[in-house]
Amino acid sequence: MDTTTLILIMGPVLAGVLLLKPRDLFPMLVNLLLIVGGTLALLWLMTNQKEAQAIQSWVTTTGADWGMKALILIACQPLLFIAARWMAKRLPPASTKTLSPEVKGILKAAVFAADKHRDQRRKDQFASPYINHPLGVANILVNEVDDITDYVAIKAALLHDTIEDTETSPQEIEDSFGPAVLKVVLEKSDDKSLPKEVRKLFQIQDASSLSRSAKLVAIADKICNLRDMANSPPFDWPLDRQIEYFDWCKEVVDQMRGVHSGLEALFDQAYAMRPREMD
Repeated sequence: MDTTTLILIMGPVLAGVLLLKPRDLFPMLVNLLLIVGGTLALLWLMTNQKEAQAIQSWVTTTGADWGMKALILIACQPLLFIAARWMAKRLPPASTKTLSPEVKGILKAAVFAADKHRDQRRKDQFASPYINHPLGVANILVNEVDDITDYVAIKAALLHDTIEDTETSPQEIEDSFGPAVLKVVLEKSDDKSLPKEVRKLFQIQDASSLSRSAKLVAIADKICNLRDMANSPPFDWPLDRQIEYFDWCKEVVDQMRGVHSGLEALFDQAYAMRPREMD
């Protein structure tokens, strides 16, 4: 074997080894041992006339230096290995993708709310599980309008009744979801120590000063409540009380007009289901 042939064979091998990263070195060394073994076997066959007669006969008839081409091809395996790894790294590894922190936070809020409301029921005729309501509020923000990406509002939608209607403390919300989410939940929480009529009046008065995130949650909340009132009102609510509730919700939402046209349109559709007054 002349010097040129040796360079053609060993050059790619050495280049491949030098380009390998440390974590690839062991498997590549194993591969190189197989290459060296195969190369020695080929060289032995090519130099032993008796055992390699058939191979030499084929080389003669085809006029191709088959042995040398095979050696060069085998020697190029390290470079091919490097090229394959380089291409693989530029493909998105589907198996290693993870959910975004925002998606994880939303699911965490849903689980938290489900636990806090686990023993509560809605006031509708079917006594629906209470968790249906915050899930519905969040679903409006996520799936019924197209352009809301306010993850704080979505998490707060799931949690908006936890402080007001369960034994959840503000510290729990802050520890689990951060101060931004806590702020919106507090904005949406009534002071239960006040009479109900006073709380309703404060909602009207305070609506315009809410943060944008709190307004999104508040409008979605009112949409859910009006839909529930229209489809399954509390069994002990007379018609005039239902009508009064529709009108009060509209007073609250009217103070927040301009924050999101899509949500406001959904609210108007829900308000259109307002029961008619008896003649």
